[in-house]
Amino acid sequence: MALPNSLTVPALKRRIGKELAHDDQLLGELLEGAFKQAQTPAPLGTGRLLLPDPALQLDENGNDVSEPVERTFAVCGRHVVIPDAREINSVVVDGKSDSPTTIEEDTGYSTMSRDGMVVRLTLGREHRYLWSQELGEAPERLNRPRQHTVTVTGKFGFIELPDDLRNAIYALAARNFYERDAGYADQVSIAEGTAVQAYFRQLPPPVKLAFANYQLPTGLIGLA
Repeated sequence: MALPNSLTVPALKRRIGKELAHDDQLLGELLEGAFKQAQTPAPLGTGRLLLPDPALQLDENGNDVSEPVERTFAVCGRHVVIPDAREINSVVVDGKSDSPTTIEEDTGYSTMSRDGMVVRLTLGREHRYLWSQELGEAPERLNRPRQHTVTVTGKFGFIELPDDLRNAIYALAARNFYERDAGYADQVSIAEGTAVQAYFRQLPPPVKLAFANYQLPTGLIGLA
């Protein structure tokens, strides 16, 4: 699994006090696992796309020259939740049909952004024919919205991880490392005669807070 450039095993080793290389493979796996969890849906992750898609291709001036990619969504209704678009080049409804419809921002659709990324696209009311029912439809379909595909061409995902999110991923990887040392027990004695160290089966508070800061509203489709 690819990792952002800002997440590295040496940085994780500094945080947990490891110097030798014999743990590098394990720490790399734990770091990948923590990053994967950070992208999972709430409440255990952010539910966000934290890697750029397409992968960055920088020219000599540091500009991203990668080619935009297509993402197609099957939708019923006006709202389309999209995975963190930082750039939208085109939006086409029913692109593979006999009558594809290209729509433009402001006149054809509006967007909702979070953390500088477009997370929802809403078809304009003037394009109601794209989702409303057709005359003459069978009675059993009268109360069902029509399904369409919406193809968004653009660039998606975070280019750089925010500092608090990167720190949370390191903290989660470190937590998983120490839980492994504890034999995945809920409690373990650190040394003879010392107090018992407890590990609880939940996200550490700083990690939970950082993930929550980037989670999207649960009613994203229904928001006006």
